[in-house]
Amino acid sequence: MAVPARLRTTPVVEYVGPDGRKRYLESLVGSSSPFGAVGDAVTVLVQPEDPEKAVLKSSLTYGVGAALGLMGLASCIAFFAVFRATPFSLVSAAGVVTWAAYQFRRSTGAKPITSAIWRKFKDEAFRPKVFTDATKAEISWADPEAVRPRWPNSRK
Repeated sequence: MAVPARLRTTPVVEYVGPDGRKRYLESLVGSSSPFGAVGDAVTVLVQPEDPEKAVLKSSLTYGVGAALGLMGLASCIAFFAVFRATPFSLVSAAGVVTWAAYQFRRSTGAKPITSAIWRKFKDEAFRPKVFTDATKAEISWADPEAVRPRWPNSRK
């Protein structure tokens, strides 16, 4: 069951970039319970040439990656244990791949997407959001006062 957005929290951290400006980073990974207490020290990895490109160093990210990798490995092992290459299965696989490629091509429209557009989309979709003092009102959990009533024990 999906966690409703109003009950899901994502860590928001404050950091000072190499240029001396204060920024706020909202992690991509969220949970229905807080990851830590307000005021906990965390590590933020920042690219010196572009302080807007920052990520929250978290063991949870590595855990999620390891879990996905293990599920993929288990799926591959199950596939190779069960699959038998017969003429029917090979023709069926070729048909499914051809159909999927046709559907994908049709869904992208007549004009193929360029690599520059894809990189921009990927960066916007999969990069943590970075806010400044001027835009921090857009963060749903930027104010610690909004967290305290929901989780009274989240204070250090």
